[in-house]
Order: sequence, then structure tokens, then C-alpha cells
Amino acid sequence: MIRIAKTLLCMGIFSLSACGPDTENCEPRKQAVRCEERVTYWLDSCGNLGEIKEQCPCGCLVSPLSGCQFCCAPYTCEYIQRECGRWPDGCGDYIDCGGCGGYVDCGDCPDDSICNLHGQCICSS
Repeated sequence: MIRIAKTLLCMGIFSLSACGPDTENCEPRKQAVRCEERVTYWLDSCGNLGEIKEQCPCGCLVSPLSGCQFCCAPYTCEYIQRECGRWPDGCGDYIDCGGCGGYVDCGDCPDDSICNLHGQCICSS
């Protein structure tokens, strides 16, 4: 009985290794993509990686691995026209956005002025 079980097990393992997708019959397609190691590839009809679709400078989406992750360039003080204070950087909670993650600090005003609600330095008197 054990001998038959071992034989069946070996046959099962052999058949699994011999019955993988026939890569010769796979057709190139441009319908599905997969992202691996910061590169997005087209998948062929068998699910194998094909030609490169695009590079992903900010990495792959975590789930599903079907594309590039969005990169966010944080606002600068000049862009939002602020001289002082701390303001939202426009990126929120995006992952891998190059040091952003909430706020841009536009600094303090000189001693004789204060920062108003619009991020402008105005005279304190």
C-alpha cells in the first residue's frame, strides 16, 4: 500500500512539472500588465512577462501589482505663494513621494512682522 502511494505521489509530482504552460503557444498581448521591481510589463496569453510597458520611478502598486504607484511632487512655498507658516503640501499620505507627507514649512517672519492667515508676513504694529 505504501509502495502504491509513493508511486502515485511521484507520478503526481512528475505530471505537475511536465504540465506547465506551453510557452511556444503563448501569444503576445497588450491587455494585462504586471509590475515587478519598478518596471511594468505586458503579460502574454499564458501570463508570462512580455515587453516592458513603462518604468515606475516611485515603485509598483502594492495591491494589485498591476501598475506604477503615483508619485507626488510636494508644493513649494513659491508655488502656493506663502512667505511663512506651515501649509499642506498637496500630497497627503502618498507613499514614496520623496520626503513629502503632509506639510511644507515656509519659515518664520522677521522680528518686526507676523505671519497672517494667508501665509504673508505683515507688520506687527
